Amino acid sequence: MEDLNQIEVRSLSSTGEGVGHKEGLAIFIDGALPLELVAADLYLKKKNYAKANLVSILKPSRDRVKPPCPYFERCGGCQVMHLDYRAQLKLKTERVIEAMKRIAKIKDPEVHPCVPSPDSLGYRNKIQLPSVKHEGSIAFGLYAKHSHDVVPVEACLIHNILGETLFKAIQDKMREFSIQPYDSKTKKGVLRHLLIKSAITTKSALVVFIVSKANTEEIKNLAKALHKEYPAIKGDR
Repeated sequence: MEDLNQIEVRSLSSTGEGVGHKEGLAIFIDGALPLELVAADLYLKKKNYAKANLVSILKPSRDRVKPPCPYFERCGGCQVMHLDYRAQLKLKTERVIEAMKRIAKIKDPEVHPCVPSPDSLGYRNKIQLPSVKHEGSIAFGLYAKHSHDVVPVEACLIHNILGETLFKAIQDKMREFSIQPYDSKTKKGVLRHLLIKSAITTKSALVVFIVSKANTEEIKNLAKALHKEYPAIKGDR
């Protein structure tokens, strides 16, 4: 790896990486924010760009905040939870202005400020989680950044309250019914992924089990038990 002792971050990429420049090369740094001075380790170098791991923050942004999610550093589900929400809104507005200028070729576009959501957390109505074996039983998680490694999670802060209630219930039922996650190496186990889609307005949800084989009796029994105990579940597949 090549050490980058001081990189001034100027912007964020569309995937939430901090972007700085050194000797005419755009450098993308996970975890870095605009207006920060950072040290990084280069791990990928191409003709026009490079990628680096954040080593230390020499001068933090005033918009840097402590992420409320305990999984943020490892999980790849969120990209900018370490950026103040007001700064996120400003960034989105700037992204629209930039697109209008660069793509639509509008010299001076009129773009209103991004309207904040009443809820900065708990807004997502869909979540898909691969299953893994963790501490002797089934668990669900999200993929780590730039990886297919699964980070087990007990809850997701941006998932809405109905979906989270069902997620907790499904986790408990999975363990009660001894459902095993599918292991691609051993070709054993049943459940590959869990998908929950929930609608707060109608208070209804769809639960989808992605399984390794058809006509799985344990999954059918699980679905029946969930239907019986949780009327919000209107369908399962």
